[in-house]
Amino acid sequence: LPTPTNVLIIYVSYLLSGVIAIALNRLLHFKASGHACGIVGPFLLLVYFGSAAGFIGFLVLAAAWAASIYMKRHTHAQLAAGGLIPFAALALVAAVLAALG
Repeated sequence: LPTPTNVLIIYVSYLLSGVIAIALNRLLHFKASGHACGIVGPFLLLVYFGSAAGFIGFLVLAAAWAASIYMKRHTHAQLAAGGLIPFAALALVAAVLAALG
């Protein structure tokens, strides 16, 4: 169905983030933080679409990161990997859309 490009970017980058997280967690047996991924993704999209409100995400991410370390749920590497997943997904989606159009 015809979909606005911005909506397509949101949906596909979200789907791709999940696929990348599953690949890291299941295939490579590396426990990337889903919470970090889930926090960074929406705020990254806000910044991508030009909203300065997306930078508030750094505060939210810092709080979640500190809580996760304090509770010993993840290591710094796992949190960093989870936070980088949405960057990789959005970069891939943007590159494909640029190549197509």
